[in-house]
Amino acid sequence: MRKQKVLREVIEDIYVTLNLTVKEVGSDIPLKALEFMEDYGLKPRDAFHLAVMKSFNIKEIASDDSDLDRVEWVRRIKI
Repeated sequence: MRKQKVLREVIEDIYVTLNLTVKEVGSDIPLKALEFMEDYGLKPRDAFHLAVMKSFNIKEIASDDSDLDRVEWVRRIKI
């Protein structure tokens, strides 16, 4: 139960962060992620992030994952 309480606090903190908008994603995201996995050889989590980015026309991502450099429309900001 302690883990759940901490997780709840973290999630609630995310929702009250200034300049943060939480968006709903469409049901097409998993299929788009699958395309990115096939097209770019990405892992599922990376592909899902890119599918969400694509749906909101986001082209930049802060990441230390060089696999994202394979995607021509993404500008990775190294962290």
